[in-house]
Amino acid sequence: MLTELSSGGLFERFMYADVADIDRLQESAGLPTGLFNYALAICGKRAGDLIDMVGIAQSDDGNKFVHGLTKDPFLPTTGTQDRILRGFSVTGVASAVQGVVGDDVDSATIGSWLIRDTPAAVPLPTPVILLGSGFVVLIRWRHRSSKGRIT
Repeated sequence: MLTELSSGGLFERFMYADVADIDRLQESAGLPTGLFNYALAICGKRAGDLIDMVGIAQSDDGNKFVHGLTKDPFLPTTGTQDRILRGFSVTGVASAVQGVVGDDVDSATIGSWLIRDTPAAVPLPTPVILLGSGFVVLIRWRHRSSKGRIT
């Protein structure tokens, strides 16, 4: 993954998300932040929807799992590249789990949580253009309505 994040790689404009980014993702999905373990049906649905949206890393017997590396190192470190692993599962209960895994792990069930390293620019129409177009519409409407009047 690290080579794909570098210049010219498949994920060139992305970087590893940190645990705080994952908390914000959970919150935007209507789930509590941090680690949780709830048997509430609504949490199971929301966690399941989130897993479906980001892509199931593993599924069996109706259970769903997704796990990914974050950029947060596991401290205290032992001189390794251990990172915090964050994941979600729905196995009768909805859970947010966290663990530690080496950065060099090679597993089909562990992905990487990525975010854009710079926010995508979203062009917004300027208020002047919006206001001006509203005046043009108003003037035309008044002009048309005044043509039909007898003075």
